[in-house]
Amino acid sequence: MTMWADPEHDSVDALLVEDSEDDAELIHRAFAASGLAGHLAWARDGQQALDFLSSHHPGGAREGRRPPRVILLDLKIPKIGGLEVLARLRGDPLPPLAQAPVVMVTSSPHNGDIQEAYALGANGYVVKPVEYTSFTQVMQNLAVFWLTINKPLADAAEA
Repeated sequence: MTMWADPEHDSVDALLVEDSEDDAELIHRAFAASGLAGHLAWARDGQQALDFLSSHHPGGAREGRRPPRVILLDLKIPKIGGLEVLARLRGDPLPPLAQAPVVMVTSSPHNGDIQEAYALGANGYVVKPVEYTSFTQVMQNLAVFWLTINKPLADAAEA
């Protein structure tokens, strides 16, 4: 059984929004191989993601906690699609949420999807490799960059 961060109690550094259990498991393994899986939470659809993120608002269960350092967002997810989640997030009145880095992680290589994601404020767009080794390496690189190398805006605001 995969151990995910418990959003009720744990710090969440990365939020994965992914409807494919197989892809989520592979991404979790890649984070684990990089030593970064302990603070990875998983939302299976757009509504779950928005519910989790809105819990950072005043009065929410996660009020006062830092939002995820990165949100890995699939494009085609149930209930509320990835682009709509991105648009709502960018319009959020809570600056740390509106400014949270969002990387689209999807199987769609279509230029229209890429252009729309960036127009809505995505910080990156990654097409999931089909081959296992490539997929794992790309996800490990994402984990290392966003969780250890990248300096989040929230850190600069606290300085």
